[in-house]
Amino acid sequence: PTATSAAILQIPEIGIQVALPPELLDLRYHVEKYETSTAILFTTDSLASQFPACEFPIGGLGWITQAKEKTEYQNKKIGNYYYGIETMRENCSRTPGSAEGNEIETNQKELFPSIFETIQPL
Repeated sequence: PTATSAAILQIPEIGIQVALPPELLDLRYHVEKYETSTAILFTTDSLASQFPACEFPIGGLGWITQAKEKTEYQNKKIGNYYYGIETMRENCSRTPGSAEGNEIETNQKELFPSIFETIQPL
């Protein structure tokens, strides 16, 4: 899924929406469900195109995660859940056995945490 009009990205899988800066209008996401949390992995079309060898279908920019219990990372409560953000530390999420690829564009890496500040319930 990609952003809708008015630069708002709705993420119904975890019941939130975020506002996007103009440089991240091509932000899209992939959902991973775990036993105690749900992780939303984000990328942009321009970033994903830099990592054609990724095992993951998307080159990673970072995650927003949702959990039922408060943790060190999921500590922003919205409704009945706690949310957290993790930014990408390396080039590509789950590149098999290597760190090949280009560095994430600095402006995207710096802007990604700003979307977490805009998190709202759907």
